[in-house]
Parts: sequence; C-alpha cells; structure tokens
Amino acid sequence: MSNSLSFVQHFNHVCSKMEWKVVSDDYDYNQEIATSCYGDMLHDTERNQKFGFALEKAIKKMHSQGRKAHVLDIGTGTGLLSMLAVKYGADSVVACEAFTPVADCAINIIHQNNFSDQIKVVKKHSTALTVGSDGDLEHKVNILVSEVFDTELIGEGAIKTFNHAHEHLLEDDCIVIPSLGTVYAQVVESHLATSWNQLKDWTSKSETLIKIPDKIKKCPGAAAVHDIQLSQLDHKLFKPLTKCLPVFRFDWSSKNPIPTLRHSDVQFKAVDSGKTQVIFMWWDLVMDPEGEIILSCAPVWEHPCSKDKYLKEGFAKGNPAKDIPWRDHWMQAVYFLNKESHVTQGEYITLNCYHDEFSFWFKVNDGIAPTLEKHTVKSLRPVCNCCVHFSMSRTRIGAINCERRRRFYLENYVKSDCNYVVFGDMSLLGLLIAKLGGNKVDILESSPPISNVIKTIAEYNGLDNVTVCSNMSQIVKNVMSYGSSNVSIISEPFFRNSVLPWDNITLWYMKEDLIKFLKPKLSNISVSPGRARMIACAVQFDDLWKIARRLNFCEGFSMKLFDDLIEGAKAKAESYMEPQPLWEYPGIALTTPFTLFDFNFSEDIPTKIVQRDGKIEFPSNCRCDGVAVWMEYCMNDSWLSTGPVDTVSVNEYISWDMFERQGVHLFRNSRKVNQNDILNYEVKFFPESGEFNFKFSINPS
Repeated sequence: MSNSLSFVQHFNHVCSKMEWKVVSDDYDYNQEIATSCYGDMLHDTERNQKFGFALEKAIKKMHSQGRKAHVLDIGTGTGLLSMLAVKYGADSVVACEAFTPVADCAINIIHQNNFSDQIKVVKKHSTALTVGSDGDLEHKVNILVSEVFDTELIGEGAIKTFNHAHEHLLEDDCIVIPSLGTVYAQVVESHLATSWNQLKDWTSKSETLIKIPDKIKKCPGAAAVHDIQLSQLDHKLFKPLTKCLPVFRFDWSSKNPIPTLRHSDVQFKAVDSGKTQVIFMWWDLVMDPEGEIILSCAPVWEHPCSKDKYLKEGFAKGNPAKDIPWRDHWMQAVYFLNKESHVTQGEYITLNCYHDEFSFWFKVNDGIAPTLEKHTVKSLRPVCNCCVHFSMSRTRIGAINCERRRRFYLENYVKSDCNYVVFGDMSLLGLLIAKLGGNKVDILESSPPISNVIKTIAEYNGLDNVTVCSNMSQIVKNVMSYGSSNVSIISEPFFRNSVLPWDNITLWYMKEDLIKFLKPKLSNISVSPGRARMIACAVQFDDLWKIARRLNFCEGFSMKLFDDLIEGAKAKAESYMEPQPLWEYPGIALTTPFTLFDFNFSEDIPTKIVQRDGKIEFPSNCRCDGVAVWMEYCMNDSWLSTGPVDTVSVNEYISWDMFERQGVHLFRNSRKVNQNDILNYEVKFFPESGEFNFKFSINPS
C-alpha cells in the first residue's frame, strides 16, 4: 500500500459538516480493516478447530480413495483455512479473496509460514474465477472450504457462492465444507424486543400524553435483521411460546441449485400462552457429510454446550453465556412480527417462513392448516410504509420508547411560561413539551421522512402549537417573531450523525449558532440539559477484548503480520475509541466511575484546546482490558446516564443502558494490575472540530 498522502473529505459528527483532512492513500482500506471482524473470527477456537477437523477428514477420505485432494478456499481472509488444508495433506490449494488489502495480507502470512509454494492466492471474487490451463484453477477441485456466512447465514451471498461453485468450479463428487446449514426459529413474547421496532404511546400514571397513530403502530416494518448477542438478553424480558423449530435447510453439498426465493410452513404447539410478537433466529453448520462435526450459533438456552445446565440451573448471573463459545461475527437475529396473535398453551399455530437470496422474514397464522395468500414469496416481504423503520435504527426506536428516559423527561421538565426550540433528531420530546404547556414549540428536524412522522403525530394529538422546521433559518425567523418572550432550548440530546456518545455535544454548537442570530435582540435564552459530563470506568471484559488482542499464533500458524496490519490500521483510523453496545458484552468494573470532562452548555464553547488529565488507583489486583466511556446529562439538577443504569460496584458486573452505544478503549494487550497501580488518563478537546483525543496508560504504584 502507498505511503503518499492525499486530501479526503471527512464528515465531522459533532459539527455535522464535511471537512478536508490529510490522510495516507490507503486510508479507506485502513478503516475497513480496522473495523473488520477478522481478529474476532480467528479468536474463535471452536470455529477454527471444526473447520480443521472437517478438512482433515475430507482430505483423508480423498486419499483413501486413491485420489489427490485439490482444495479451493473461497473468501480466505488471512489464509488460515488454506494453511490448515496444507497441514492436513492437501495436494493443491487455491485461495481466493476479493478484498485486495486482505488478500495481500494473506499472501504475506502464507509466505511467513512457508506455504507460498503450496497455496495460490487469487485476488478475485469466486464468481470471477476461471478454470483451465491458463485459468485461476488448472482444473475443477474436489474439496471446497468456504466461510462466507453472517448472522443471517445467507447475508453475505452464500447461496450464489455455492451455486456458482457447483456449476463452474467443483467436480461432481466433491466434498463441501460445511456440508449443510440449518436455520432455527423460536416464537416469543417480549415487550422489550417490540420496543426496538414499534413506537409506543407515551403514558404517565394511566394518562396517555402522546398517542401514536395506528398507521405507524400497524406498519409492517422492515425485514432488516436486528442482530444481537441473544444470550445476554435477561430471561425475564421474554417468554418462549414455542420450542426451537428448524425452518430451513441449506444443502451446500448438493449439485441442485439452492433456491433464491423459498418459503416453508412449520406447525408448532404453543408451550406457553402469550402474544406472538418476535422471532428469535440462529443457525448451525454440519461440517462433514456424515454429520459428526457440528458448529452451533444457538443462544445459551439451546446451545449443545449449555442447554442441559440451563434447564437445571437457569441463567447464570453476570454472564449467562460463559459456558458457550463467544463469537461476534455470528450472533443471533431478532425479527419482528407485524401482526400479534394471542396463543394459548397447547394450541397449534403455523409459522410461515420466507427467504430470498440474502435475508429472512416470518409470519404467524392461527389454526392448524393456514391458507397462504396467493402472492409470490417476494411480495410477502415486509415493507415500511410509515417512514419510521427505514429512517430510525432499532436502538433509536428503543431509546424513544425507553421508560427510564421518559420518566426522566417528565420528572425534570421545567414548566415555565416560555417558547421552546427543540434540537435533536428523531425525537418526541418536542411533542411532550407542547402537550405539557409550552407556548410555541419549534422543532428542528432536517430529515423529511422523520419531519413528516413528527407532523403526523402532532396532528393526531391535536398539538397546534408545534412547528417542525427543516433548517436553522426557519427556527430563527420563528423565534424572532415571538418578540421579547423567554426562549428555552431543549434536547435529549440525540443526533443521527453521532457515532460516539460525546458526539451529541452537537447541542452546544447548535445553541451557539442560534444565539449568534438572536443576540442582542433576544437575550433571555436558556438551554437544557445545561450541563453534561464524560464518565469513564476501567473494565475487565469477559470476551470483548478479543476484537483488539494480538493473535500471535492461530492453530499453530504465525499471525504476526496480521496483528501488525490491524494495529497499523487502527492507528490510522480516525477514532481511537470504538462504539459498542456494552449490555451485550459483560464486563466487571475495576474502578469506581470517574469524570474525564465536564461541559457547561450555558457557557460559550472554548476557543482554545482544552486538556484534562488525572489518575485513579486500582483498589485490587485484576486484569484490565480497557476503559469504557459514556455521557451523562443534567436537567433540573437530575442526571441521566447513557452508560450504567444501576450503581457501579467494583469487582461486579456493570448493568448497561440497552439503547445506547458506549465508547470503549481496548488495550492491545491486557494488563495484569496490582492493587494501588495507577490508571493515567489524558483527554484533549478540540473546540474547532468538536473532536476528542484520548490517552490511557497503566503504571505501577
């Protein structure tokens, strides 16, 4: 990759504008590699070993038949599976990788492990490979190994990959690894899960303050998957209505093409009474033709490594998934049913299951023998018609519905005789203020679809004191027309361009922009939240450390070059912090939370770089994997946390907000810490750009 420099446009998440910055020519590739899952996948020992076992078995089988073992590795990544094939005696190996920087990395890793003469790496997608004396493959192969799967199994194009390989690249009597994939579904009732998908009425003490129109409530939603670490979902937050149901099988070994549009009807007997609201989905792989090697992505209550223990003991405290392999590249999926049905224990129901080339969707029908609509499978795919589902993320919808947040806003709303300007995106806060007595409420919402949603809800609730504005000019014009009235700026705050928690200080910059236009004509302007603070805590993660940790060796092969590539890429990537939904990644607090930075939004933004530094002692011996960072906002002397939702106690698991991502600084190597050792921190705030730079280090006492 080039060492020269270039100018690129860079989006500033705080100031919400494009800026120019100087970067190396390989900048975009660096970012893609830095945020890839390769490291996590290579830390997945079970995955690596089971692919290895299947390769060893297939190669031995070919040799036992007096045949040479010719292996094709599709999507080789670091080259691990190709090197395993050579290790187990393959006679020839061709590896293909479409992403050039990773292909180059594979070539170097293969060379470092002395396999360059035995493995040919082709920088192409498998569908572009040619066969023949002058082709990428001299002849068709008799063993295919490919790991082209995601949480939905088929979301990375597995159907096309295997169909094409059978037609053009493989011998008729080949062995394919994996041999078979099975998709499982479970119908559940979960009020929490539905809050990720459907805007709910805003109620308080049995009074409905903001009612959501039926058009939005009954929208089919979107078929887009919501992938999470399902094992971390508290069992009290959902009720299974069915057993685990196999709904689709994908025969990767078959010469018959796998359909790209298909449906299946699965009849089930309800194991409990409740509402059919959500589908939990996962899959497993049969790695060998004999079905002896199975790799499961099931959650803890269905995983073969933990199911029996779960049935006896229930969920483990802290980290329910501690007994099953951890992986972040393959999680579990949540799908939302657009029509709820009440089922009674023992009742027979039919689950209608569909898939296209890349994704799944589901419906539930009452009765033993449902009649399917006379439509094509594709036409049954849910399509959002209310604008909410294609304009808001699942977690954002959940945050809007979050009862903790709603209580905070209600309890700390300052009822004063003034006009309001509401900054923030995709928010119902302005409608609440209008309902509770704000004179005039101007909401800045630049997204036309969301603007229409807010207008629709306002009209439905008879809120004629609300104006939704698309730009700051409209806000200024309206506020100026109010004369000398008091004006209060209010925000959650949330902005759609935010990536890290502190990006939401966009509120501060928008307040400054508004005041520039209004002073001195209108000087009585307040802002809420008026203060904020950036909080941190040292953490020992059960598994999240794996996404940053050096591999050194994987299945006996040196991965030093890969480690160096990832480290270099992360150094060049623009964020030193990673946004992560930490409720999915259990971790133990090693220190009490401490403040990195205080903000006073009522004051002017500083004109010079501001630096804060300090240190905190570790109270006991531990292993420190990194530092978690979040924001807290003050409204009417009460604080709302976007991080922990309960008191943080040292040496105990942290309970995290389920509707926010926190910032995480992961050390490349975990540090063994002794009691009274020091965590040093340095934070620099660059007011011109609104960006922060973090440094953390651990020193002996």
